[in-house]
Amino acid sequence: MRKDQGVSGDAQRIEQLGWMITLKVLDDKDAELELLDENYVSVIPEGFKWRDWAADCEGMTGDKLKEFIDSELFPALENLDVSSSNGQVNR
Repeated sequence: MRKDQGVSGDAQRIEQLGWMITLKVLDDKDAELELLDENYVSVIPEGFKWRDWAADCEGMTGDKLKEFIDSELFPALENLDVSSSNGQVNR
C-alpha cells in the first residue's frame, strides 16, 4: 500500500484494501452473470471494470494508477445511476 501524505496508518490501508477486494469481487460476479445471461448488463461502465484497469500485470502502476483511481474511477462509480440497473453514469 502507498504511504502517501494523508494516509494515517493501517486502518486507512485496510479500508483501501477493502475497496480493492470489493471491486474485484464485483467484476468476478459480473463475468459470471455475463456467461449465464446474454442480456445481462453490468452497472459498472466499460473502462471502469476491474478487468479493464487492474487485471493487466503490465498495465498502469504508480502515479498513473493513483491518478486514474482518484480522478476517473471513484468519480465514475460515485455517479452511477443504479436506480434502473442500466449501468449509465450520471453526468
